Amino acid sequence: MGGNATRGRPIGARMSDDASARPTPSVRRAATDARKVRLARGLRRRPTRAEVFAWRLLRDRKMLGLKFRRQQVICGYVVDFYWAALRLVVEIDGAVHDDAEWAERDARRTTILARGGVRVVRLENARLNRETLREAILPFTFPLSLQGEGDGG
Repeated sequence: MGGNATRGRPIGARMSDDASARPTPSVRRAATDARKVRLARGLRRRPTRAEVFAWRLLRDRKMLGLKFRRQQVICGYVVDFYWAALRLVVEIDGAVHDDAEWAERDARRTTILARGGVRVVRLENARLNRETLREAILPFTFPLSLQGEGDGG
């Protein structure tokens, strides 16, 4: 049966030198809602004063050498700032987030992001400065073994 050597493998699976190795399926990015992309673009054009300040600190790897994006669609939500390498979101919250209804929405959103493997850090506009932003992000920059998690070696 000379046939096709790829028969029996899932579409998008990679070939391996070892015939007994399991194929690695290709990873597809979930389609992003075009409305959310337009919303994110609009939010980038009209940032709040706190977002402008935070972006000046984060852009061009100025904060701890980390590459952040702003107003990104993640898990169906537009987030303020996103560090893709460690799937970390930084949200800058104004006074409206003090309202019980907004707090509930924020909690739901954080839960959904967490289910998608994304961690969320929230900072209040009033407390935002270079040091509080740095302190909020710093714990996520260390390897797990240095944070007291894992086997350490």
